[in-house]
Amino acid sequence: MPTIALAAGETSGDMLGAELMHALRARIPDCAFVGIGGAYMEGEGLDSLIAVEEFDLSKNILRDLLQLPTFFKLMDATAEHIVAAKPEAVIFIDSPEINHRIAQRVKKRAPDTRLICYVAPSVWAWRRGRARKMAEIFDAVMVQFPFEPPIFEKEGGCPCRFVGHAAVERLADPDALPDFKQAHGLSPETPLLVLMPGSRANELAFSLPLFGETLRKLDVGNLALVIPVLPHTREAVKAAVANWSIAPILLEDDKAKFASFKAARAAVSVSGTATLELGLAGVPTAIVYRIGFFWSVILPHILRTPSIGLANLILDRPVMPEFIQERATADNLAHALRGLLTDEAANMAQRRALADLGATLTAEGTPPSQRAAEVVCEIMNA
Repeated sequence: MPTIALAAGETSGDMLGAELMHALRARIPDCAFVGIGGAYMEGEGLDSLIAVEEFDLSKNILRDLLQLPTFFKLMDATAEHIVAAKPEAVIFIDSPEINHRIAQRVKKRAPDTRLICYVAPSVWAWRRGRARKMAEIFDAVMVQFPFEPPIFEKEGGCPCRFVGHAAVERLADPDALPDFKQAHGLSPETPLLVLMPGSRANELAFSLPLFGETLRKLDVGNLALVIPVLPHTREAVKAAVANWSIAPILLEDDKAKFASFKAARAAVSVSGTATLELGLAGVPTAIVYRIGFFWSVILPHILRTPSIGLANLILDRPVMPEFIQERATADNLAHALRGLLTDEAANMAQRRALADLGATLTAEGTPPSQRAAEVVCEIMNA
């Protein structure tokens, strides 16, 4: 019975790993899966040594430094567990801060084991030298964006295969989604605004007060709000919105989240994968982004991209307005959202521009999880 090891370092990687496992199971029915993951991967049959939450980085530098000894012990234990299982391949899913270090440990203990990176760090944006360093560890990298393979080739990185973005697959059948407005007792004419505040403590601390102030300035009547949350963000979001004049609908279920996208008139989101999901759903969106003083000084000198919005980068034009650093104000955001909510021409212009996004994020028309499974099998059989 063949064995494949997988390692995910956070919830998004856990979901991605589960989708890949499902596709691999269709190709290798008797395959055993070991490694680290969460509820999604365990639901697909992963024998998990360590829960994915154990590797959660707080993004608080001091707190993470204090936890380094614990992280190192977990990395060593994970590497030993993987090597002991003698897998045909090991797939490290996202979370490079943790997973690349585990991969180094596995490489040292079992140099002939095939190691695959699934979702590359953003070498296209900054620190392109990481591509060369990855070639010392990984046999291949599977990436989600079509512009990544040429960069890996140019920088002397490991073999790079574009497999497509998982969000395409998750949003593949919008007609199958429930009627969100009907389910929540909203009139079909009620404009729905989706707010995506992020999942990290520093993102929530910045975005939620900004969104609250924006709503006070927005002055759009009969507005309904939705905020998708995760189990670890629900209470923080609930407390932050308690005094808002409009009570948002908090959604923890992915299907409900995508149903809200289908019904949404517009959205505002912190920069990240959420903006790509909104773009694929065709939701006119404004993007906000703010970083601390240190990075605001350093980042402009090392950033290799003209945009922070993934949809804008992929479409190679500023489709979604971006409000970065000092431009991320309630006045600017309210002005942009008022246009998207009330101006039919502005709203439809962004929807038309986003219509081509999905086609650029699939490899040869194959669903991403299936394409990734194909690549894994090719590497295992090489």
